[in-house]
Amino acid sequence: MTHRARDTSDYQLLNDNDNDPVRQIVAERLLPSRRSAGPLLVTPVRHYELVKTLREVPERGRAWLTDNHAADVHLLEMDVPPYPEKDDTASVLEGRSQDALPELVFLQLMDERHLALLPAGTRRNCVELAMRVGRRPWELRHLEFDCLQWHDIDVEGPGRDGAPPVLPLPRVLDAKGPRRHKLPLHPSDAQVITRQQDHLRRQSPHLFHEDGRPRSTSMVLFPTPRRSRANALGERPYDSSTIGYWLQTWLDQFAVTDEHGKPFDPARVFPYAFRHTYAQLRADAGVPLDILQVPMAHQDPSTTQVSYRPSHPRRMEAVRAIASKYQFDLTGGRIRAHTPDDDMADRVRAGVGSVPVPCVARPGASSGCPFGEDRVDGRLVQTLPSGQNRRYGDDGEEPVAERQGSSPGLAA
Repeated sequence: MTHRARDTSDYQLLNDNDNDPVRQIVAERLLPSRRSAGPLLVTPVRHYELVKTLREVPERGRAWLTDNHAADVHLLEMDVPPYPEKDDTASVLEGRSQDALPELVFLQLMDERHLALLPAGTRRNCVELAMRVGRRPWELRHLEFDCLQWHDIDVEGPGRDGAPPVLPLPRVLDAKGPRRHKLPLHPSDAQVITRQQDHLRRQSPHLFHEDGRPRSTSMVLFPTPRRSRANALGERPYDSSTIGYWLQTWLDQFAVTDEHGKPFDPARVFPYAFRHTYAQLRADAGVPLDILQVPMAHQDPSTTQVSYRPSHPRRMEAVRAIASKYQFDLTGGRIRAHTPDDDMADRVRAGVGSVPVPCVARPGASSGCPFGEDRVDGRLVQTLPSGQNRRYGDDGEEPVAERQGSSPGLAA
């Protein structure tokens, strides 16, 4: 394989001089070699795709191979390596999606002091909106200029001029198909969209009519400033790599730390990570799966579950709930969960039959009763474990023992 790669025309175009560093790097690093101790620059996913394609090519050209006496050239299905599943160990240990940002890191990025480092205008509005709404990068770039729609929805709270309150619902294109969906937004999220609209009206007045309406109904919210015939009316968005470049230059201006106080890797902050963070934060807040599926615009709930993982607090809450419901004593009997009312009822039941009976203490002497004592109207009250009552007479003579429920009058 190494020799065939060295015979390719691209390799032959390099300088034949052995001292050429470019030729040496290509030969030692980019080409497979048995002598190379380092890993090949082929990812497991790429390896799977190459072998799978290599198996499909002879199958499609089977008739041509037969005509050229090579019908026995084939690859078995067992020769194709299994698709490399993504290692989810780190996600389980962290209690969140591997692509989701920790909450502390997300709050640092949303800090106004850090957002102010972005140039005002399209760059800041695009990055901030990406962190807020959790849309796919393709959807964000192709978001229409008139994407906000105000609908009358019955919600709690006062509305405008006594009218029913209105929630901002932007119309968003779906990257997975031609369908559209509406995403409920917080008013602070809608302010970022209106801020970008006002910025475009000031910066590019040639794209709008005198009344502020865009000249093209297909104008996007983040049009590229590149002037071309196809982009005469702001209908072309930025390139897919532009937002990533903006994030890279932005993160070079300040340091981000994780929840353990260690520096956070800026390479983990990329446009699609905001979508996983959007889902993870809402799942941690207790949003049900069927509700979270709607703003994520997923047709299958299993697709939504890929974007988040159960957090550690939610797992511990489930463990405690099960442990409190199913407890057993040493004999194997089930211990029922006790509510505050159940505890009070147990206290009342335990107090039946152990009502303290008063006894009179000898004047000037301490009773030293080990079972509990109290003074009522100057007399010492003692309770014996056998249910007997002990009292001292007013003259301090010997105590008289009598059973509970008996009285001197009845004894006489």
